[in-house]
Amino acid sequence: MAGGLGTRLRSAVSNVPKSMAPIGETPFLEVLLNQLVGQNFKRIILATGFMSPSVSHYFGNNYKGMSIQYSVEESPLGTGGAIRLASTFCSSEYVFVMNGDSFVNFDADEMESLWKNFNHPVVAVSKVADVSRYGALKIENGRIIAFQEKHQNPDGVGAQGYINAGCYLFPVQTLYSLQMRIPFSFEAEFLAPKASTLDLLVHFTSGAFIDIGIPEDYFRAKEVLREYCLF
Repeated sequence: MAGGLGTRLRSAVSNVPKSMAPIGETPFLEVLLNQLVGQNFKRIILATGFMSPSVSHYFGNNYKGMSIQYSVEESPLGTGGAIRLASTFCSSEYVFVMNGDSFVNFDADEMESLWKNFNHPVVAVSKVADVSRYGALKIENGRIIAFQEKHQNPDGVGAQGYINAGCYLFPVQTLYSLQMRIPFSFEAEFLAPKASTLDLLVHFTSGAFIDIGIPEDYFRAKEVLREYCLF
């Protein structure tokens, strides 16, 4: 998903879409694609919208052996609408869905194994020191049973916990069930209300998680990602 407006990031990055915000001299989306190259992905669908040509002109139709296809929103569709539109380009039984503005150190093979063993969607989760910006997950027996609202503790001290890291493995048929060309949030309007019925398996990640959606975290990204040598 690489079509976000990046409104909150505009004060730091104003001339490119959020996913193309530079980390050093490397667009953030290129950092993510380098991660996928390292995990042997072969085909990528980039869901673009805002300033879409800046993405397609940069990457073209192939990046380091991965073929790239573009799903372009004519108007903003939210994460849910963008995923539904992009699903029309999918030809496999299941698909990885990833945010274009966040990095998580996920293991594609482990997520795939969970899918093959249990035949249920998989969500990558990350443990963070303060869940207030993201909203915590309630997890039992390796499954997500609830998505909790974002909130700040009354004393202002952040609470440690697991969050949705914005990386999923879903059967394509489930994505086909989403409403077509209707703006909506995949997280708030699909995952959260259906958590108890989707039987969402958890892939616990280790290592870094960074979301560049706000300037403070964007400016931290280069240092956080340096150890992965992806840029």
